[in-house]
Amino acid sequence: MIENTTWTKYSEQMNKIFTEQFGYTEAVAAEFTKMREKGMGQMQAAMDDYSKLVQASVDYQTGLFADWQKMSMDAMRQTAEMMKPNQG
Repeated sequence: MIENTTWTKYSEQMNKIFTEQFGYTEAVAAEFTKMREKGMGQMQAAMDDYSKLVQASVDYQTGLFADWQKMSMDAMRQTAEMMKPNQG
C-alpha cells in the first residue's frame, strides 16, 4: 500500500504536470486562433482583390464590345455609302 506522503508527493507532481500541460495546450490554442484569424484576413484580402480583378475584366470587356459595335456600325454605314448609286 502507498504511504500517504508518497501519495501526496505523487499527486502534487501529477497536478504540476497536468497544470503545465494545460498551460502549453492553452498557448497552442491561442497560436492557432491567431493563425486562423490571420489566414481569414489574408483570404478576405485575396477575395477583395479577386473581386476587383473580375470587375476590371468585366469593365474592359464591356468597353471592347462597345468599341467593336461602333466599328461595325461605322463599317456598315461606309459600305452603304459606297453602294449608293452616283447621283451625277
